[in-house]
Amino acid sequence: MFRLLAWTDIERLYKLLDDEELVRNLKRVPFPYSHEAAAEFVRMSGEQKLDLPPMAGLRVGGKSVWAIHSEGVLIGTLGLTPGEGAEKGDFHLGYWLGRDYWGRGLATQAVAVACRWAFEEVGARRVSASVFSWNPASMKVLEKNGFQYEGCRRQAIVRLGYQCDLLNYGLLPEELRQIT
Repeated sequence: MFRLLAWTDIERLYKLLDDEELVRNLKRVPFPYSHEAAAEFVRMSGEQKLDLPPMAGLRVGGKSVWAIHSEGVLIGTLGLTPGEGAEKGDFHLGYWLGRDYWGRGLATQAVAVACRWAFEEVGARRVSASVFSWNPASMKVLEKNGFQYEGCRRQAIVRLGYQCDLLNYGLLPEELRQIT
């Protein structure tokens, strides 16, 4: 399910993210997407050296961004960014899958594994996530994993010429245990 991003993923990353409908749901990914942006993302993920144990099934720790793969082929990414200062222990979740992999339950499964890792291996206090209001599929992924709706930042997003609300979700360790 997870592996580290590699230089060999640049072309695949570029092809997956050269999709306006997909990128419209992501806060920080530029569109049109470029090979240079893909290379920078892979470089940045490789340079991470955080105080984190390895993600489930991996041998290398220190990372908060992983490739989601199917039979070794990159199909998306998932990140869990640790909070700092007063937000220490709150990990912000972000994920995406290429369009050909939507609707198969793969994002739901990846989020479940990542949240279990955050609570059981890292000792996270909570996991939070934000979803654009026009993305009900991503809301369902979170809700299937026990995330609770925590509020709306009205008209907080302007993305590729479209404006929408930003919906906030949170998950506590006991809520994940109720689901698994």
